[in-house]
Amino acid sequence: MYVVEMDLDGTLCTQVLGSNPDYALAKPIAHRIAHANEWFAHCHVRIKTGRGTTTGINWREVTECQLAEWGIRHDELVFRTDDADMRIDDKAYRDSMLDLDIDAAHLIPRAGPAKADNRE
Repeated sequence: MYVVEMDLDGTLCTQVLGSNPDYALAKPIAHRIAHANEWFAHCHVRIKTGRGTTTGINWREVTECQLAEWGIRHDELVFRTDDADMRIDDKAYRDSMLDLDIDAAHLIPRAGPAKADNRE
């Protein structure tokens, strides 16, 4: 199955800045979430976040509540363990891709039929 990994803060919700950010203050970016949810029908969606990486604070419960409240459909939530300031990756798309009106299925190589939607 095709796997799509999406960053959370600054991509699907607002970026909360500071040396000890309160991620409970993050706000959803609705049009990006709507586009991101289109991927859910076609592939495994992994939400990845660096919340708590530098502070050691466990943000899992807050983050899971936000994902549910904001309606972000996903299969997996992963917390990064590194504190890199930048990632360079040959598979990356800019987060602004979620601002475009693009059918997710057209970007997936060899996309098959939509997967069964028996997940929560």
